[in-house]
Amino acid sequence: MAEGHPVDVVRASFPRLTDSEKMAAEYLLHHYPEVPEMSIRDLSQSAKVSEATIVRLSKKLGYSGFPHMKLSFAKTAGVHRQVYETIGRDDDATQLIDKTVHLFSESLRQSSQTLDPSMLERAVQALVHSRRVVFAGIGGSGAVAEVARQRLLELGLFAVVCVDPPTMPRLARTAGPSDVYLGVSHLGETQEVADFLRLANRSGAGTIGITSIADSTVGQQCSILLQNFSYPMWLGPEAGISRASQILVLDILCMALAFRMSHEKP
Repeated sequence: MAEGHPVDVVRASFPRLTDSEKMAAEYLLHHYPEVPEMSIRDLSQSAKVSEATIVRLSKKLGYSGFPHMKLSFAKTAGVHRQVYETIGRDDDATQLIDKTVHLFSESLRQSSQTLDPSMLERAVQALVHSRRVVFAGIGGSGAVAEVARQRLLELGLFAVVCVDPPTMPRLARTAGPSDVYLGVSHLGETQEVADFLRLANRSGAGTIGITSIADSTVGQQCSILLQNFSYPMWLGPEAGISRASQILVLDILCMALAFRMSHEKP
């Protein structure tokens, strides 16, 4: 029997899901306000998986089947149409400000604890003598990658960003042993970014992934993982709190890199 909020149940399930089940689970996380109105056929077509995959996912999440899972989402639909779960419809402007700031602060604090210092050191080591750094990200993750690219350019490193999915595999095939390829993905299930890292690995490049779920497709394809923390919310990865935690990790990386490079100058 599934216990807890359905979004939390889905997030906790990722490490034990198959690739197709992860695709369906990612769709649930991004679109859960819509689930109560969807048939199993609607969901399978939207998530680009089979109906059998939806049934298997429902049972892996602890539900008796799709109808049970759908009912669980329906019961919490009203709550989830809030941008952030702790902010209520009756909150005044002062409460809204205070609660939002608290959520952002807590997300940043959790990210600082989730980020592995040894992985950070490995990432700095890979970047400090790199020939070029190539970022990949789609949507908001691509925007975050662009911020990091600007900072690396200021440090004197050659860096580019790819936000076009069809171009990502072509760019990855140009990787060399002295390059570092860095993929940014909120849940780590952006297949184009995962393929980008996989192809770069084949070419011998260093690969770094930034995602909130370690045992995700992106997490499994990178040699260095910089994990951030993010709350589930109905705006999904485009909510500001999701991007803030990604930016924090990249800021820490750029700061550590700047200190390393300044110490290595004659």
